[in-house]
Amino acid sequence: MAKIAWAVISSGTFNNPNNQMVIDNPLPLIKLDNFPNNFSFSLAFSIIELNESREYKLKIVIGNDSGDELLSGDLNINHEFDKTNINDVFVSDINVSNLKFPKPGLHHVELTLDDSKDQFRIYFLVRKVGDTNVS
Repeated sequence: MAKIAWAVISSGTFNNPNNQMVIDNPLPLIKLDNFPNNFSFSLAFSIIELNESREYKLKIVIGNDSGDELLSGDLNINHEFDKTNINDVFVSDINVSNLKFPKPGLHHVELTLDDSKDQFRIYFLVRKVGDTNVS
C-alpha cells in the first residue's frame, strides 16, 4: 500500500548533475515583515510502495493552529516505472506561490493519499521579523 514517506518545505529545490533532488534551505521558521503577508516556498515530498497500474490522488492542505485553511488542493499522480530499474518510489515537489499568511503562529502541511484516514503532517512556524518570542 502506498505511503507518504516524507515532506519538507524549503526555499526551493533543484536537480543536481546526477538528476537527484536537492532541497535548498529547509524552512522550519518563516519570518515576515508584517501581517497579513504573502510568501512563496517549495513543498517537496516522497511516496513509496507505488503500484504502477494505478493513479493516485494526493490532497494537500496548508493551515494554521486557529483552524484556518490557507490552501487546499488535489494532485493526481500517475507514476511511470522504468522497466529496466523497477522503482516504486516517487519524489517530487510543488511550488507554492504567494501564499497569504494572515497572522503569525504554528502552521502545518497535511498530505493525504487517496482519501486515506492516515494523514501525514509537518509543522512550521511563521513569525514577525524581530519577534523573539519562543513560546
